[in-house]
Amino acid sequence: MSSSPGTGTAHSTTPSCRPREDDYRFQQEAAWALSIGERFYDHRALLEDLDASWPDDERGFETGTGAGHASALDVLALLAEPEDAMPLTVALRRRDVEALVRERALRAAQDCLDRWEEPEARVVAALEELIFDPSAAMDDRTLAVIALFDVPGPQVTAVLLRAAHSHVLPVQVEGALGLTYGHLIDQHRDLVRGLVASWPDGDDEPDRAWLVRQALRD
Repeated sequence: MSSSPGTGTAHSTTPSCRPREDDYRFQQEAAWALSIGERFYDHRALLEDLDASWPDDERGFETGTGAGHASALDVLALLAEPEDAMPLTVALRRRDVEALVRERALRAAQDCLDRWEEPEARVVAALEELIFDPSAAMDDRTLAVIALFDVPGPQVTAVLLRAAHSHVLPVQVEGALGLTYGHLIDQHRDLVRGLVASWPDGDDEPDRAWLVRQALRD
């Protein structure tokens, strides 16, 4: 139900009554999903028509504000397949993005790796670069390790082992925790025990070290 003219109140929830800015954003999110990988070629005419219909200040979904980038990465998290990994890889490798965009890129990587039957090597490599980039924020580096938890494959295991041997303690803790998942704990229990024994305890115990200790007890 919608209001009569001049009442100033609208109750309709149909898309046609949404503010125009929202219409553009919904269209752009859908357009991003259709533009990923080979889908672009299947839907190129539609995408070009949509792009031409948007005002100049509403174009450039791919290169707009941090919120726009983050929204696009949310679409990747839900829909991307391994052949669509390039946009996600690019987002992970960029160091000049806003914190919101980096956080969404890491979440998208984790969601995709959890969903895909086989890990995509480019995404794993981009995460590894971030983990061992001393210029990156520590939260981003540890989240990049966490994105690899319970992901199968020798490439992922190699990155977790490298993280576990890192001299950067927060990275080392996450690497050790990653090695407690699935069959990896059986192969690397002695390594993880040795790492835990080397960590301070009490008030100086590293964040999340208790999770590693608990995993060893289970």
